[in-house]
Amino acid sequence: MVIALGTKWIWDSWYAHDGEKWHGYFLQADKSLGDPDARHFNVTQGHAAMASVLHRHVAGGKSNVSTGGPRHIHRHA
Repeated sequence: MVIALGTKWIWDSWYAHDGEKWHGYFLQADKSLGDPDARHFNVTQGHAAMASVLHRHVAGGKSNVSTGGPRHIHRHA
């Protein structure tokens, strides 16, 4: 399962199931920084929650998960 956001660099993702939903946590930084190496100094933690990794449901049509879509994306500063 890979999370992709068009305007963000995403790396170091990890996943957990709480018995009801899948949760994806990941490090992210804005691509507007220009330099990919700058992401390590401008990082935030992201969170995606999805009911199933088998059913694609993309919130706002701008986020994507390779085997299922996030229902909610929370960006933590």
